[in-house]
Amino acid sequence: SRIQSTFGNINYYAGWLIQLIPIYIAITILKTQSHVKEGGFRWRASLLPIGALAILVSSLALTGTRAAIAGSGISIVAFIIVYLWKFSSTSFTKTSLLILTISIMFFGLILLLKPDFFIRTQALFNLSAWESRLTPWQTAYRSILHAPLFGYGLGSSYQLFFEFAPQDISLLATASSYRH
Repeated sequence: SRIQSTFGNINYYAGWLIQLIPIYIAITILKTQSHVKEGGFRWRASLLPIGALAILVSSLALTGTRAAIAGSGISIVAFIIVYLWKFSSTSFTKTSLLILTISIMFFGLILLLKPDFFIRTQALFNLSAWESRLTPWQTAYRSILHAPLFGYGLGSSYQLFFEFAPQDISLLATASSYRH
């Protein structure tokens, strides 16, 4: 029960969300700061960027893409650390508490929207979770070795997969496991 998108693959959609979330965090911070400087924080003026950020994070959680969620969590923490270090005079304790609070809220929202997320994450520690991924990675590696400098061009990965995949590919996994 993962959400779909027009990108053709849930992972592509999650990739776009990963790029947008830090931008909307920056917009939210800038809008909030400008309202505070103008004479106090106004919820109505900050509601749009906060709402957009909530929709983006919720959409990311509903994709259920483990790598994207982990990458987004790491990028959010890194962004906040750099922002507070460069542009704020907040103490280390306040910074740590802010990062901890945001991390808890982020993963709490993910757990609320996708209760099976941590179960799916635990599955990554089993070898069987990686077996279906090894064939596409090995196939990609073989295609890179065949044309290391210029490659094959945009959009050719689907054709290259079947061109460089092992002959006994149907014995290793089902066709639906190559959606990565």
